[in-house]
Amino acid sequence: MIIVIKIGGSLLDDPFNVKVRALARAVSNLGRTGDHTCVLVPGGGPFADIVRNTQAKLDLADETAHWMAVLSQNQYGLILSELLPEANIVESMNQINELQWPGVHILLPYDLVRQTDELPHCWDVTGDSIALWIGILTNADYVVLLKSVDGIFQKGALISEVRADELEVKDEARVLDSHLPNLVGRFLGRIVVMNGGKPSLLEKLVTEGVVEGTKII
Repeated sequence: MIIVIKIGGSLLDDPFNVKVRALARAVSNLGRTGDHTCVLVPGGGPFADIVRNTQAKLDLADETAHWMAVLSQNQYGLILSELLPEANIVESMNQINELQWPGVHILLPYDLVRQTDELPHCWDVTGDSIALWIGILTNADYVVLLKSVDGIFQKGALISEVRADELEVKDEARVLDSHLPNLVGRFLGRIVVMNGGKPSLLEKLVTEGVVEGTKII
């Protein structure tokens, strides 16, 4: 089973990185048990926030800011690599095609995204779209988008399932980036938005198929 896991940048917000460290332990356990290949796609987190602020100050073009933001994901990925020293670093299409089973892999996306150049060069594309794109490339069983919230909410209520063409209206808090719906139809597996601060939910999803979050269909 191939699971692409996008680890949201907002999970770095707690002062002692408790959430990310607990999540790393859960991912490590998945990589050691069963037939699980986990591909981690880091968000941009505080590094992408610096890009946004710099773009505003210097009036940079969206294309320039896009590549800076993708590069910022590499920095988050290096943090994950320290928390998961057993993980393999993935940076190229060749490495994507030669993923080892089972195990944990951390994508540093800049080189791969730049070389293939299949995604728009703007803020519509963040780690969410990149993770789903990687899911398409790897023919993954799951793409799991881990956030600091429980899923997609509408009028204060958690939605258990939402169609891609409904996201613009129903994703009121803009939990996901706006390009992701364009990629959903190309993915044959399951897409789930979950709370990354609750690592046990990820383990239940992978081992038992139990979804506690929002499914994107």
